[in-house]
Order: sequence, then C-alpha cells, then structure tokens
Amino acid sequence: MERIVDINPPLQDKGKELVQLALGFEKGQAFLTALELNIFTLLKESKTVEVLAEELGTDQEITESLLDVLVGLKLLSRQEKKYGIKPEYVPFLVQGEPYYAHNLRLHLEQRKDWINLKHRLQAGPALNRDVKQQYKYNYDNISWMARRNLLGRLQATYKILTDVSGFNTAKKMIDLGGAHGLYGISFAQMNPALQVVIFDQPVITDITKEYISDYGMHHRIEVRTGDYIKDEIGKAYDLVFCALSFNGSKEETLSFYQKVHGALNDEGLFIVQTFILNDDGTGPMLALTQNLRKKMRGEQDKLAFTNKEMQDIFAETGFIVEKVIDMSHYFTLPISTIVVRKTK
Repeated sequence: MERIVDINPPLQDKGKELVQLALGFEKGQAFLTALELNIFTLLKESKTVEVLAEELGTDQEITESLLDVLVGLKLLSRQEKKYGIKPEYVPFLVQGEPYYAHNLRLHLEQRKDWINLKHRLQAGPALNRDVKQQYKYNYDNISWMARRNLLGRLQATYKILTDVSGFNTAKKMIDLGGAHGLYGISFAQMNPALQVVIFDQPVITDITKEYISDYGMHHRIEVRTGDYIKDEIGKAYDLVFCALSFNGSKEETLSFYQKVHGALNDEGLFIVQTFILNDDGTGPMLALTQNLRKKMRGEQDKLAFTNKEMQDIFAETGFIVEKVIDMSHYFTLPISTIVVRKTK
C-alpha cells in the first residue's frame, strides 16, 4: 500500500482563503467597535488597559483582548503595558484632528444592513423601491472633504486633464455638486481666461463662498444654488465637471447626461468622477458590496455601472468617451475619471 506521506494531495486546499474571508467580519467588527467607543481618541496619549477600561466602563479582560487585536492590526502600539494609537493614524482616527475619517462612521450604520443580509434575501428589500439614502452635509464634513481632496486626488485630477484637448483653453465651466469648490478654484487659477460656476444645494453654497473668498476668486467664480437635476444649469459651457455627486438608475443617468449635453457647446468636455465595475461585473469588490447593500435597502439606483454600460449610456446621450482613468490610488473607493466629449 502507498505510504501516506507520498500521496499527492487530490486538490489544492482553499481552506485558508475561506477562513480569511470569514475573519474579515471579525476584524471589521473589532475596528468599528473601537471607533464607536472612541478608543483611538482616548489613546492619543498612551494608557494602561486598567485606566482605559475604567474610562469606558468596560470589562478589563475583554478590553485588553480587543486592544491586542488592534495592535495586531497595526493601529495601536503597546509598550510597557501601555497602549497608544500609532502616530501615523492620529490625523485620521482621533476626533478633532483635521483628517478625521468621518466617512468611517457610515460603516457603523451599515453594520445592521449586513447582519440582516440573510433576512433581506428571504424577505426582500427593507424599504420602498424609490427610496434613496440621503446624505447630510454641514460645515465640518464639507471642510473635511476639501482637506481630503488636497491629499493628492485634486492634484492628480488636474494633471490628468492637462493632456485633454480643450481643457486648458476652456472659457466657461460649471462644477455640478461642487461643494467646497476647490476643483473650480484650481482650474480657474491655472487658466486665467476661465469663468467658473459652482452649483450646489442651499445648505452647501454658503460654505462654497467662503472657500472662493479665501482663495480670492470671487471675481471669476459664481455660485448658483439649487438642485441640478431639477433646475436649469445654464448653457454654452466648454466644460462640465461632476465629481462623485451623482448616482442613479439607468433612466436617471440618461436624463442627467442628456441635460449636460444640452448645456455644452459643440466639442465641449464632460468630466465625471464616478464608480465603475469591470465589464464582467466581478469587481472592484467594494462597488459590488455597496450595490448589494443598495438592493437590500430597496434603493433603485446603482452605485456603479460596468465600463461598457457607461460607454453605452454616454453614446446614447451624444458623447464620445476619450479617456477612462483609474483613480483608486487616490481614493478610499474604486473611482475612475471619465472624460467624454459632446458630438455635434
């Protein structure tokens, strides 16, 4: 009989990969629970587990185990029985710091959706099919968005666009959902002939005006208030810019892009930053999971279309796609910049 040690494995063991998938939930829960309890903020100054557990009102032994997990995740350090947040994470995980990751708080809310996935599969979506998640904006999160954009994504966007024919010679542009207005401000700084309109909701545009004033650009940048889906946005633009402020169903996307087409001059540029799925629909994973969550919630719109779906939508609305650039390196999400041109 053949010796056991000489037997070739009948198949490749995938058990390790599957365990890592399952552990993703556990690591995420540990991290989000620490965020929820403000542990990272409390550990800006190193503390013993005894002190931290007393401040939190938590069980000391379980707290210590959680802190050890966070050390294992390389978010905390441990020296001489004291735990502290690693310096490189202080700007992002300590409340009050300029780059504090407000967006992570959304994942605290989303945990309930994911825990109920089995129930949603059996019972169907939680809400009516026409319900969309509404995001609330205020001075703090708009300012945070501005600071995050200056960590490289705005600079990279501009560098990409300088090679696009017509970008540097544009005379009139509108930034739809421009929020802080930094894209319009930076484009106007680099192109002295460019007149800019920043269009956003009433709760946001007062903040936009502050940024325009801070950069001394009020004489070249106009602010308009409203809903760019429902309201008039103007005409005769050489450039329309829209960064992560729109997502909708295919019908809504077609309607929006047709509106932009009508607002542009012939050969005008429409530059969109948005989420895109691979043509086979197998990634990026974050776009897939967020599309699934939208279905669970009963939201009709999609976070992302495939690259081919986007190409077809642009073609149907009178645009030619010139560039699709992966910007995921500069974002926490799988974002692409799409440059399209209006056909005559």
